[in-house]
Amino acid sequence: MKKVFITILLILLFLSSYSCGKAYVNKLYPIGFVKSKLIVVETSLDRFWARDTEENPVKREERTRWKGIILLKELNKNGEFEIIEIVDTIEIIDNRYVDEIRPYFEKAIQKAKSIPYFEIIPEISLTMCNLNKECGNLKLLKQSETTIEIEIGNKKHKNDFTKIFIENSSPSGGILNQNFKIQSIRELELDEDLYLIIHIASGEIHNSQIDLKEEMKDMVFKDI
Repeated sequence: MKKVFITILLILLFLSSYSCGKAYVNKLYPIGFVKSKLIVVETSLDRFWARDTEENPVKREERTRWKGIILLKELNKNGEFEIIEIVDTIEIIDNRYVDEIRPYFEKAIQKAKSIPYFEIIPEISLTMCNLNKECGNLKLLKQSETTIEIEIGNKKHKNDFTKIFIENSSPSGGILNQNFKIQSIRELELDEDLYLIIHIASGEIHNSQIDLKEEMKDMVFKDI
């Protein structure tokens, strides 16, 4: 079997340790394929503190929020994700993260199902790693300002950080100041390729690090 390791990074970056500190999260969820091209749902969200004004009163427990976009993307032959469609803009309340993000996923999945020849991935394996440096046969080794090195079995792989990850790391000291750990690993086979989708995080545990396996499984397949 030809093995293609594709690393998708979740990065959670903080200006400070306070609960209202700035954060950024980017996650990709594989949902299907079109003629052997992998299709994913991507969320790209910033955490912010909503202002309480006379014109727009906000309860204290609802001030911490996430805003950004949800997209459909496909993997091209060069191993890069291309945008199919920006599905919607998002603004959700942090302490209702799962419930409020769910309708956006449903909308994205319905749009994917309208793509000609789209097929749902029949099965995907999900391993929760509980924010450790090692998980199964995978280990995070070291990072530079532009790359992170990962060991899978006895082989080492270098993966580039995207421009948006590097930019969002600046407020909290840059990439080299991040202590990345593994949140989850998704594994799936498509034709003769094996894909590993790895979510990693730096920073405090927060609602956005909830993996949506149980909450989302009835929308597409067993493990999303």
